[in-house]
Amino acid sequence: FDGKGDTAYELYDYQTDPNETKNLVSDHPEVVQRLTKILSKYPAPSKRNR
Repeated sequence: FDGKGDTAYELYDYQTDPNETKNLVSDHPEVVQRLTKILSKYPAPSKRNR
């Protein structure tokens, strides 16, 4: 997240896919919506000095 564009999400099932080979975002939009709502209550990420 850089605060300038769209945010990309990733969602994995570590029980069945511990190597994170299948992103489940498109299969579970309701979970992404619920988690996005929770994350919106937290402050924006701070900028990193590079």
